[in-house]
Amino acid sequence: MTTSTHAVNGQAAQTPDLATNKDVIRRWFAAMERGSLEEVQAYWAEDALNYGSARPGLRLPSGGEGIGLIAQMLRTAFPDRRWEIDDIIAEGDLVACRMTVSGTFGARPERPPFAEPPDSPGVESTHLVDPLATGKPYSVKHMHIFRIANGKIAEHWAARDDLSLLLQLGHSLAVTSGD
Repeated sequence: MTTSTHAVNGQAAQTPDLATNKDVIRRWFAAMERGSLEEVQAYWAEDALNYGSARPGLRLPSGGEGIGLIAQMLRTAFPDRRWEIDDIIAEGDLVACRMTVSGTFGARPERPPFAEPPDSPGVESTHLVDPLATGKPYSVKHMHIFRIANGKIAEHWAARDDLSLLLQLGHSLAVTSGD
């Protein structure tokens, strides 16, 4: 990562190059699209934390190993996924993306080798998708926030529209009466 120097309270301070940080994220999403697992993992710091699932009780493995497992599961579920960045904003060491994510459903990925809560719906709720959804197209919105340290992803948070994904892939909601 490149930095520039500026004065803060009379002291020289280092600030991250915002364009470089945004480029790290663009290149990471491009590697995800290509399914280049080694490259996907290389963008993550060894001790990086991924809070992307936001599911209580689920602690994902850290670093490139953890993101590698997630990337493999996503590639199985969504083999032709495209990550179109609609907006990308950087401030300090944070990069935020609003994006359109689209493709077709492939297959339910295997359960991960790490502990999951017993009621976990799988990566991006894929264990709720009917196997007959194979080949069905989808297009949903995501928000991602990354913290960049030393040119690598150090932390990640995400908000995804999994409900819209499920509905587009044919999942039906149980409707109950108000009785």
